Amino acid sequence: METQPANTSQVDEFFADMPSSPSMLLASRKSLLVSTDIVDKIDEKARQARESENHSVAAVASWLTGDYTNAVSSALQLDAKAAMTTFILGSSHIELDQRDPAAEVLEGLYATSDLALNALCL
Repeated sequence: METQPANTSQVDEFFADMPSSPSMLLASRKSLLVSTDIVDKIDEKARQARESENHSVAAVASWLTGDYTNAVSSALQLDAKAAMTTFILGSSHIELDQRDPAAEVLEGLYATSDLALNALCL
């Protein structure tokens, strides 16, 4: 990671207005993860969200930091038909080398309105 001054307030801003699509989430990951301080703050958000059973925040925060096991656990509690849930589950299963669960989640979704989800499904 690049060495930049940590602006951890952007983490709070991100979670106050989380992305509504997989493409937006993917773009946010690149722009948000610029320092270890920010990653640590997102990890803390994920932990707090899991403890309070805020599955949406827990899934997104875990996915952002590459904690794919917790991302899957949290996303399984969300609407299975939502694009964001599908993206988090599918990409996390792929990262965990769980090809069969990934294929099951992503089956037939190659023509959605979201480019990141379409690319993942291919």
